[in-house]
Amino acid sequence: MFVPRQRRDPGARRDAIIGAASALFLEKGYEATTVSDILARAGVSKGGFYHHFATKEDALEAFCVELAESLLEEIEPILKSEVLSPYERLNDMLTTMRQARAETLPDIIGVFGPLFAPENLALYSRINRAIGERIAPAFAQVIAEGAEDGTFMIVGDAETTAEIMFAVGTASYEPLAALLAAAGTPEAEAAAVKAEQRLVAQGFAADRILGLPDGSIRFADPGFVRLLLDAAAALAAR
Repeated sequence: MFVPRQRRDPGARRDAIIGAASALFLEKGYEATTVSDILARAGVSKGGFYHHFATKEDALEAFCVELAESLLEEIEPILKSEVLSPYERLNDMLTTMRQARAETLPDIIGVFGPLFAPENLALYSRINRAIGERIAPAFAQVIAEGAEDGTFMIVGDAETTAEIMFAVGTASYEPLAALLAAAGTPEAEAAAVKAEQRLVAQGFAADRILGLPDGSIRFADPGFVRLLLDAAAALAAR
């Protein structure tokens, strides 16, 4: 007797694919993970995968969007605070993001490290854009309130200012790419110095964008570059 095959809800199937891809990216690294690996882990057919994602890159973007959504949940209490000033909220949001990045770096370096390879520049830009589209509106809200009460002296609207701030963040691409490439080599220390200098400069650029005193905004805490270098060296040694 013919028994109809049970069909998984399309939304549940997509979630299963993202979950499988996320786990594999973290376990094996992005480059070492294949679509076949994701199919096997998720228990779906090729047709099931390609119904939702055209490429492995699409699955990576979905994984990164989920990371961004998770980060938004973390900063939401800060965003909604009625006792913190706009600057305090902006600073606390940035601090939360820096801490989350530092805490998860050893686990996600295998996911994001390959994006700094020259051949993956387009994918790096795509992922940054996808993350920024989720995160920037929260910062635009705080910037708008700060511009209204005089905390921030911005040129143009808050949405554009937030987008520019995120664009400033991508200016670290080249020194960080050089740092990752130099991990475990004699050139690592020199690359670390340049990366540190770039991150400090980015903070000063954000200060100017917001009309704040120099040193008000930080894009990375002391020790982050060393943490990144150690994580990259450990990955290379696997």
